Amino acid sequence: MLAALGGCVGYASYPYEEGGKNTFANQDPNTPPADELIYLSLDWVTSKFPPPGGVSTEASYAINIPKGVRRDVYDRILKKLGDKAAPLTPETAQSLPIYHIGRLWVRGRNAKVDVLRPVLEGPRGPGGQVLYQPVTLRIEGGFEPWRVRRHQVWEVGTVPIPELYYYPDYDGARRQYYPQARMPETHPVVDVPDSREPVEPLVEDASTTAAEGSGEN
Repeated sequence: MLAALGGCVGYASYPYEEGGKNTFANQDPNTPPADELIYLSLDWVTSKFPPPGGVSTEASYAINIPKGVRRDVYDRILKKLGDKAAPLTPETAQSLPIYHIGRLWVRGRNAKVDVLRPVLEGPRGPGGQVLYQPVTLRIEGGFEPWRVRRHQVWEVGTVPIPELYYYPDYDGARRQYYPQARMPETHPVVDVPDSREPVEPLVEDASTTAAEGSGEN
């Protein structure tokens, strides 16, 4: 069965770009609805593009989520994903496939998330390096449950692999990574065009939501 994720709207962009054009966007990945979108995106992509052997009740993959996520927010995402997901540590980075969150972009009730999934069934990069394929999810929600409406698969290597952010060993504030700017009075929904070439056309996902089992209603 499928369950929906209720949430809130926002105006946010990750990663932070010094001097970038998203001056007024919230850059803090701890601010809702970032945690909901991270969970929904990882759950969706690992279900559609599972690691070798599939997803089991034991840790099947590790997650690399935005730098600066606090311990309590990280734990909340892990709890929703369940035992199939492991936090990123120096050990799990070597022993498990890693799914990375790249870009996270929220404009009102619309969001885009890039997830980089490991391509383990094909050739490797130089020195046996694992290659990653970006999957862009277009998500709608806000005052209604967040739902994946469309997705697009891109060429391997199109999006740089994010810096590894290991599971934080304390629950301190990490806002120093994300300077906060004044929020604008209005939040226009402006689509950001992609300059990348997809390997598959944009696919409509009529009623795709997060999988049940997060422990929340």
